[in-house]
Amino acid sequence: MDKWNIAMEGKKQTGLTLVELLIAVSIAAILLGVGAPQLSGLMANARADNEIDTLYQDLISTRYLAMAYQNNITVCPLDEKGSCVNQWQDGYTVFVDDGGDGVLGEDDEILQQRSAIHPQDALKVSHSQIRFSPDGFTMNTGTFIYCPLTANSDNSRKLSIYRTGRVRYHDNGSHSCS
Repeated sequence: MDKWNIAMEGKKQTGLTLVELLIAVSIAAILLGVGAPQLSGLMANARADNEIDTLYQDLISTRYLAMAYQNNITVCPLDEKGSCVNQWQDGYTVFVDDGGDGVLGEDDEILQQRSAIHPQDALKVSHSQIRFSPDGFTMNTGTFIYCPLTANSDNSRKLSIYRTGRVRYHDNGSHSCS
Protein backbone atom coordinates (compact mmCIF):
# COMPACT_ATOMS: atom_id res chain seq x y z
CA MET A 1 0.00 0.00 0.00
CA ASP A 2 1.14 3.49 -0.67
CA LYS A 3 1.18 6.39 1.79
CA TRP A 4 -2.12 7.88 0.57
CA ASN A 5 -4.17 4.78 1.11
CA ILE A 6 -2.64 4.23 4.54
CA ALA A 7 -3.52 7.80 5.61
CA MET A 8 -7.12 7.44 4.38
CA GLU A 9 -7.67 4.01 5.89
CA GLY A 10 -10.48 4.04 8.43
CA LYS A 11 -11.69 7.52 7.49
CA LYS A 12 -15.08 8.10 5.88
CA GLN A 13 -14.91 10.06 2.64
CA THR A 14 -17.25 13.07 2.39
CA GLY A 15 -18.23 15.32 -0.49
CA LEU A 16 -20.56 15.49 -3.44
CA THR A 17 -20.57 13.41 -6.54
CA LEU A 18 -20.96 15.08 -9.91
CA VAL A 19 -24.57 13.86 -10.19
CA GLU A 20 -25.49 15.28 -6.75
CA LEU A 21 -23.89 18.61 -7.65
CA LEU A 22 -25.80 18.82 -10.96
CA ILE A 23 -29.10 18.08 -9.21
CA ALA A 24 -28.44 20.82 -6.61
CA VAL A 25 -27.53 23.36 -9.32
CA SER A 26 -30.67 22.44 -11.32
CA ILE A 27 -32.93 22.91 -8.29
CA ALA A 28 -31.29 26.27 -7.51
CA ALA A 29 -31.79 27.42 -11.13
CA ILE A 30 -35.49 26.45 -11.06
CA LEU A 31 -36.06 28.28 -7.75
CA LEU A 32 -34.24 31.35 -9.04
CA GLY A 33 -36.30 31.31 -12.25
CA VAL A 34 -39.53 31.24 -10.25
CA GLY A 35 -38.44 33.84 -7.67
CA ALA A 36 -36.73 36.43 -9.92
CA PRO A 37 -39.95 37.99 -11.33
CA GLN A 38 -41.26 38.48 -7.80
CA LEU A 39 -38.00 40.15 -6.85
CA SER A 40 -38.41 42.84 -9.53
CA GLY A 41 -41.86 43.75 -8.16
CA LEU A 42 -40.44 43.91 -4.66
CA MET A 43 -37.66 46.21 -5.86
CA ALA A 44 -40.17 48.46 -7.63
CA ASN A 45 -42.25 48.77 -4.44
CA ALA A 46 -39.16 49.61 -2.39
CA ARG A 47 -38.16 52.20 -4.97
CA ALA A 48 -41.65 53.77 -4.87
CA ASP A 49 -41.57 53.91 -1.07
CA ASN A 50 -38.13 55.53 -1.14
CA GLU A 51 -39.06 58.12 -3.79
CA ILE A 52 -42.32 59.19 -2.13
CA ASP A 53 -40.61 59.37 1.29
CA THR A 54 -37.85 61.54 -0.19
CA LEU A 55 -40.42 63.85 -1.77
CA TYR A 56 -42.35 64.02 1.50
CA GLN A 57 -39.22 64.95 3.46
CA ASP A 58 -38.22 67.53 0.86
CA LEU A 59 -41.63 69.22 1.01
CA ILE A 60 -41.66 69.25 4.82
CA SER A 61 -38.13 70.65 5.03
CA THR A 62 -38.91 73.25 2.35
CA ARG A 63 -41.85 74.47 4.41
CA TYR A 64 -39.64 74.83 7.49
CA LEU A 65 -36.94 76.59 5.45
CA ALA A 66 -39.48 79.11 4.17
CA MET A 67 -40.45 79.93 7.75
CA ALA A 68 -36.82 80.02 8.92
CA TYR A 69 -35.58 82.16 6.02
CA GLN A 70 -38.76 84.28 6.12
CA ASN A 71 -38.82 84.10 2.35
CA ASN A 72 -40.60 82.28 -0.49
CA ILE A 73 -39.11 78.86 -1.19
CA THR A 74 -40.09 77.06 -4.39
CA VAL A 75 -39.92 73.37 -5.27
CA CYS A 76 -40.15 72.61 -8.97
CA PRO A 77 -38.51 71.04 -12.01
CA LEU A 78 -36.61 73.67 -13.97
CA ASP A 79 -36.13 74.04 -17.70
CA GLU A 80 -32.91 75.34 -19.26
CA LYS A 81 -34.06 78.96 -18.72
CA GLY A 82 -34.65 78.44 -14.99
CA SER A 83 -38.46 78.48 -15.21
CA CYS A 84 -40.67 75.93 -13.47
CA VAL A 85 -42.13 73.25 -15.74
CA ASN A 86 -44.36 70.27 -15.02
CA GLN A 87 -41.67 67.62 -15.72
CA TRP A 88 -41.29 66.19 -12.21
CA GLN A 89 -40.04 62.83 -13.45
CA ASP A 90 -36.85 64.62 -14.62
CA GLY A 91 -35.99 65.74 -11.08
CA TYR A 92 -36.64 68.95 -9.18
CA THR A 93 -34.91 71.86 -7.47
CA VAL A 94 -35.57 73.61 -4.16
CA PHE A 95 -34.58 77.27 -4.21
CA VAL A 96 -35.08 80.57 -2.41
CA ASP A 97 -37.48 82.44 -4.70
CA ASP A 98 -36.87 86.11 -3.84
CA GLY A 99 -39.16 87.33 -6.61
CA GLY A 100 -41.85 84.77 -5.82
CA ASP A 101 -42.28 84.20 -9.54
CA GLY A 102 -41.23 80.55 -9.85
CA VAL A 103 -38.15 81.46 -11.86
CA LEU A 104 -34.62 80.77 -10.66
CA GLY A 105 -33.07 84.24 -10.92
CA GLU A 106 -29.50 85.43 -10.45
CA ASP A 107 -30.15 86.41 -6.83
CA ASP A 108 -31.97 83.18 -5.94
CA GLU A 109 -30.15 80.50 -3.97
CA ILE A 110 -30.41 76.79 -4.82
CA LEU A 111 -30.91 74.81 -1.61
CA GLN A 112 -31.27 71.29 -3.00
CA GLN A 113 -31.54 69.36 -6.25
CA ARG A 114 -32.98 65.90 -6.86
CA SER A 115 -32.24 63.72 -9.86
CA ALA A 116 -34.69 62.03 -12.22
CA ILE A 117 -36.80 59.08 -11.11
CA HIS A 118 -36.32 55.55 -12.49
CA PRO A 119 -37.09 55.53 -16.26
CA GLN A 120 -39.76 52.79 -15.93
CA ASP A 121 -41.68 54.72 -13.25
CA ALA A 122 -44.13 57.60 -13.57
CA LEU A 123 -44.77 60.66 -11.41
CA LYS A 124 -47.94 62.70 -11.84
CA VAL A 125 -48.13 66.10 -10.14
CA SER A 126 -51.04 68.52 -10.34
CA HIS A 127 -48.86 71.69 -10.46
CA SER A 128 -45.61 72.73 -12.07
CA GLN A 129 -44.40 74.21 -8.76
CA ILE A 130 -45.02 74.28 -5.03
CA ARG A 131 -44.15 77.59 -3.39
CA PHE A 132 -44.11 78.01 0.38
CA SER A 133 -44.57 81.51 1.76
CA PRO A 134 -42.74 82.83 4.85
CA ASP A 135 -45.68 81.75 7.05
CA GLY A 136 -45.38 78.12 5.83
CA PHE A 137 -48.55 78.23 3.73
CA THR A 138 -48.83 77.46 0.02
CA MET A 139 -51.26 78.47 -2.69
CA ASN A 140 -50.41 75.36 -4.70
CA THR A 141 -52.56 72.60 -3.25
CA GLY A 142 -52.48 69.32 -5.09
CA THR A 143 -51.28 65.76 -5.30
CA PHE A 144 -48.15 63.79 -6.12
CA ILE A 145 -48.73 60.25 -7.42
CA TYR A 146 -45.77 57.90 -7.89
CA CYS A 147 -46.36 54.76 -9.96
CA PRO A 148 -43.67 52.06 -10.16
CA LEU A 149 -43.24 50.19 -13.46
CA THR A 150 -46.54 51.26 -15.08
CA ALA A 151 -48.75 54.34 -15.08
CA ASN A 152 -51.64 52.27 -13.66
CA SER A 153 -49.73 50.37 -10.99
CA ASP A 154 -51.59 48.77 -8.10
CA ASN A 155 -48.59 49.73 -5.96
CA SER A 156 -48.70 53.48 -6.51
CA ARG A 157 -48.02 55.99 -3.71
CA LYS A 158 -49.76 59.32 -3.20
CA LEU A 159 -49.06 62.56 -1.31
CA SER A 160 -51.37 65.52 -0.93
CA ILE A 161 -50.37 69.06 -0.03
CA TYR A 162 -52.84 71.52 1.50
CA ARG A 163 -52.97 75.33 1.65
CA THR A 164 -51.75 75.23 5.22
CA GLY A 165 -48.55 73.62 3.96
CA ARG A 166 -49.38 70.25 5.47
CA VAL A 167 -48.20 67.26 3.46
CA ARG A 168 -50.07 63.98 3.94
CA TYR A 169 -49.53 60.38 2.85
CA HIS A 170 -52.45 58.47 1.38
CA ASP A 171 -53.01 54.73 1.54
CA ASN A 172 -51.05 52.76 -1.01
CA GLY A 173 -53.22 51.56 -3.80
CA SER A 174 -54.26 52.03 -7.36
CA HIS A 175 -53.82 55.77 -7.90
CA SER A 176 -53.35 56.37 -11.62
CA CYS A 177 -50.44 58.31 -13.12
CA SER A 178 -52.01 58.52 -16.58
